[in-house]
Amino acid sequence: MSNASKTDTVSAENLRRAFPKLVRTSSSNEAPASRPKHLWHYPRFWILFGFPNLAAITYFGLIASPIYVSHASLEVSGSGQSSDALSSLLTGNSQTTGNGAYVVQDFVATPDEFKRVDDHFDLSKIYGRYDFISRFGSFGSLFSTTDVALWGSYRKAANVSISKSGIAQISVRAPSPKDAHDIALFVLQDTIAHIRDLNQRERDDYTSAAKSAVADLEKAVSEDNRALQAFRIDHGIYLPDTYYTALMEQTTQLVLKRLDTSSKIAGLQGATPNSTAAKAFQSQLRIIDTMLAEVQEQKKRISAASARFAELETQHETDSRLLGEARTALLQSTIKASQDHYYIHEIGYPSQLNGAEYPLRLLSILVVFVISSLLLAVARPTR
Repeated sequence: MSNASKTDTVSAENLRRAFPKLVRTSSSNEAPASRPKHLWHYPRFWILFGFPNLAAITYFGLIASPIYVSHASLEVSGSGQSSDALSSLLTGNSQTTGNGAYVVQDFVATPDEFKRVDDHFDLSKIYGRYDFISRFGSFGSLFSTTDVALWGSYRKAANVSISKSGIAQISVRAPSPKDAHDIALFVLQDTIAHIRDLNQRERDDYTSAAKSAVADLEKAVSEDNRALQAFRIDHGIYLPDTYYTALMEQTTQLVLKRLDTSSKIAGLQGATPNSTAAKAFQSQLRIIDTMLAEVQEQKKRISAASARFAELETQHETDSRLLGEARTALLQSTIKASQDHYYIHEIGYPSQLNGAEYPLRLLSILVVFVISSLLLAVARPTR
């Protein structure tokens, strides 16, 4: 090919590129290029992107009911704190276990607590004030109005989370700030009352055996006192041992008096037989003999009764000693119970915030936009 023909071909090609509409190719078979369709012309665009974003903007921007949250926090030191503290010292770990916070978490979600809250506030009426999608009895409860569905709505609205420091953080949701505050206050007070009841039952468990032993021994000591009192009334003697000692001393004195009188009688009769004075001393001697016989009789009676009195006194001393030991055991068990129970500290009182925390309108709309955009990018229409 010559240089002139090459130059003509390049010029024609450049002209065709610069002015494609003015310069037509000689080929009659080449069809004009078609324009691409816009994305909104495809049904897939509306299914994956358009309708979800319109629905999100409409619901979260115009329809969704505001949700108010009341916050409260409670620190509950776990039962058996003394043993936990000892374990922490031995292991070198001073972090609290926070077992009591799980008691709060479990109790708030129980059907019993739900029933008490529902009886006091009528939760179905409160949860029915939300919008037509999230209200109770609609999409929010899958159109169910049973007590099980209401319990599920309560568990979503009354939530307890546990921080790393072992503090139970209670959050209650409601359609108004007052409802959220009132329900949170009721739940907090009921939880504290429940924990105190657990402490009381734990104290009763610790001290029940010692209290029973103290009561039985107090009754036994009282019966011993009554038996001793009845013995003294029947025998007319307060202490047989003391009375018996007094009788022995009286016997000794009477024996000495009898010997003295007998010696005087012998002396008088030896000096002057049939002495009047001797007869007087003989009368005195008979009186002494009579008194000795009475004392001997009383000694026999006391000897028989002193065994019974000693038995009663020994029983009384034994029961009194056991009563003292039982009272000591009761005191120790009471101290132990005071150490091993739940300690309650109210960290935060239920709040009443006038600003709604939920729904997160802009964030929810943005999340729907991002997800729908990713789906549209993955399954984009073919142009």
